[in-house]
Amino acid sequence: MSLFYSHGGGDFSPALTVSKLCLALRSMLASAHARERPPGDADYCRRVGGRSPKETRWDFHDDKA
Repeated sequence: MSLFYSHGGGDFSPALTVSKLCLALRSMLASAHARERPPGDADYCRRVGGRSPKETRWDFHDDKA
């Protein structure tokens, strides 16, 4: 699931209101059970090198659903 991009073209979708976006982000942050780096973090850091994380397209997946 991507909160910021539509599934087709990758453009921002204005369908989310600010309150819905904040609620979704809060839910994702609150669902973490342990304070640890996510799986694949070291691989990601090697791949991007010194580039900004803002250039990465992030997709979030809920394994519980």
